Amino acid sequence: MRINGYYIRVQGQVGQQLAEWFVDLKIAPEIVDESVLIVPSNDQAFLFGVLLRIRDFGIRLLSVNPILDEDLT
Repeated sequence: MRINGYYIRVQGQVGQQLAEWFVDLKIAPEIVDESVLIVPSNDQAFLFGVLLRIRDFGIRLLSVNPILDEDLT
């Protein structure tokens, strides 16, 4: 199994203003009051940087899950 990126689930809808800080990510609004940030890289340093931004903005982190090869088929 190879990791191709990460799904980061956060509480709240990531608005346009915050989305500008996450330009390298895809943002998918989910059910009410949740969003999923899609990190298109398996680079853990990049992932850590995204998690630091989430913390700095005071966004509540709900989960981080890998995107595996089998998830892409």
